[in-house]
Formats: sequence, C-alpha cells, structure tokens
Amino acid sequence: MLKQGLKALGQSLLIVAGVGYGVIKALEVFETDFQSGKTQMDAATVKRLDDMEERLIRMEKSLEALALPNPSQPPNDVFVTRQEMNAATERLSAALDSNSERLSAALDSNVERLSAALDSNMQRLSTALDSDIERRFEVQNRSVQSLRTMVARTDELLEQVLESIEANSIPA
Repeated sequence: MLKQGLKALGQSLLIVAGVGYGVIKALEVFETDFQSGKTQMDAATVKRLDDMEERLIRMEKSLEALALPNPSQPPNDVFVTRQEMNAATERLSAALDSNSERLSAALDSNVERLSAALDSNMQRLSTALDSDIERRFEVQNRSVQSLRTMVARTDELLEQVLESIEANSIPA
C-alpha cells in the first residue's frame, strides 16, 4: 500500500512539475512579448507554445504508462476480503445510484428548460405569423376597396359619356 501511495505521489509531483515548467515557459514568452511591445502572438510564439503543449502531453502519457500496473507481475500486496469486496461493491453501487439520480435530475431540468424555450419560441412565431397574416388581409382589403371605388367611378364616367353622346347625336 505504501509503495502505491509513494508511486502516486511521485507521479503527481511530476505532473505538477511539468505543468509548472510549461506555465513558466509561457510566462517567459509573454513577458518578452510584453517588453518588446508586441500585443499579437507571432508564428514563432505560437510554435513554441505548441511545442510546450506537445511536451506536456508526452510527459502525461509517460506518467500514465508508469501508473498502469505491470500485467506480467501479479501484485503481491493486494489481498481483499469478501467483506471489503462487498463494501466496495456497495460503495460503487451507491455512487452509481447517486450519479444516475443526478444525471436524471439534470436531464429533467434540461428537458424542462428546453420545453419552456420551445414554448416561448412557438408563441413568438405564432404571434408574428398572426400579425403578418392580419397585415396582409388589411392590405388586400384596402386593394379591394380601391378597386371597387375605381369600378364605380368608371361606371359613372361611362354613363356620362353615353348621355353626352345621346345628347349630342345628330338626328337623321
């Protein structure tokens, strides 16, 4: 147990050291850029940051590889009783139940929020469509009224022309 604890501590310290190194290097880059008056990162700076990120990723992968147990060598300090196994199973089951309940609550909350947003959007769309249809009916109604007025005026003018022709006709 102690061996595993020390191994985990060593891995954690290596990760922290790697992150610290990356942060220091990034701050150095930003400091030199700030002192030189640069406000935008040039291609060289971006390349250096990408290189540092790649190194950190490689370090993390190396640490993960070190953390994995060696399958060819069986662990000699791992003996679990049936009670410990049952207790661990119960803890895992409780954690899964808790996570399931939390996920279910989050899902219900999201469904309610999305449903409310959908209702709101549908109401706005319905209102917009209603007002647009009403506006179009009003425009069409005005057009029909104008057409009726023009037809009535044309009828009046036609009657006047016919009366004028009859009044001015020459008897034969």
